[in-house]
Amino acid sequence: MDRKSLPGTQVTSFAECLPPPQFPAGYSPSKAVSQSQRIEPTQLCSTASLECTKARLVNLIDGTIIDFEGICPELTIGRHPSNNIVISDSIISSKHLRIFKDESSFCALDTSANGTFVCGSRLTRNEMRRLKSGDEISLVQNSYKPTENAKHIYIFSETPSVPVTKESPITVRYDLGRSIGKGNFSEVKLGLCRLTGERVAVKIIDTQKTQ
Repeated sequence: MDRKSLPGTQVTSFAECLPPPQFPAGYSPSKAVSQSQRIEPTQLCSTASLECTKARLVNLIDGTIIDFEGICPELTIGRHPSNNIVISDSIISSKHLRIFKDESSFCALDTSANGTFVCGSRLTRNEMRRLKSGDEISLVQNSYKPTENAKHIYIFSETPSVPVTKESPITVRYDLGRSIGKGNFSEVKLGLCRLTGERVAVKIIDTQKTQ
């Protein structure tokens, strides 16, 4: 396919990306997204308006998937055995984080001593933050700062109520997270398949710059 003939943005494999993507410590994507598809820059956040029916939390490091179905109305993370997700790490509080759904959306509430980050922004103790599909949650260390070597990172993901298949647009099939690599004409983002919870890497090529 001649990329120069396609205006806008294209999503393709990150195999050609230079420099190599800077993945979080311990992270290894299941695969790269290899489908090429023309999309406009404004479409990269288009899934926010979709009505969603199911939600899950995916461990970005080991790929563990925690479905909210059957756990709702609340999921808790912490050291104490009573939590839904138990983390045996002294830096994690006994009751570190609550994720729950109110009348309008899912929310994260920090209940820790050492802090929680949502997309790189720190929550103060007892602060609530509304979540959207694709939000990255890290405990204690900020996963948006590579120097902090965050160990406990999760992606919050919702499944749209519209059917999601392999033929669906890439921006419907995948949650696109933070940038993990940039080149002159492209950017690599962390991705999560909204259908399976599979971790991927997505390379976005700005075809207008290649002309």
